[in-house]
Amino acid sequence: MAHRLRTPEGKKLYGLRKQTPEPVFGIIKSVLGFRQFSVRGLEKARGEWSLVTMAGTSSACSPWCQPDRRRHQSVKTAKSSTAQ
Repeated sequence: MAHRLRTPEGKKLYGLRKQTPEPVFGIIKSVLGFRQFSVRGLEKARGEWSLVTMAGTSSACSPWCQPDRRRHQSVKTAKSSTAQ
């Protein structure tokens, strides 16, 4: 394995690991703290994995799910100025 990593092709292939899947699993392990399944059986483990990935997706999506506070403030100020 060490020899393969020293070749140009091996370095290129090993570098591909950093692109997409590995950071996601790192986040699941470190941020969410998910290191092992707490259920037995393939179906139950699949269900638990679905919950973990949904939690990861919702936490990654949360900045876009937040309401635009400036927009809400401008609506409130417009309503209060018209009411007076």
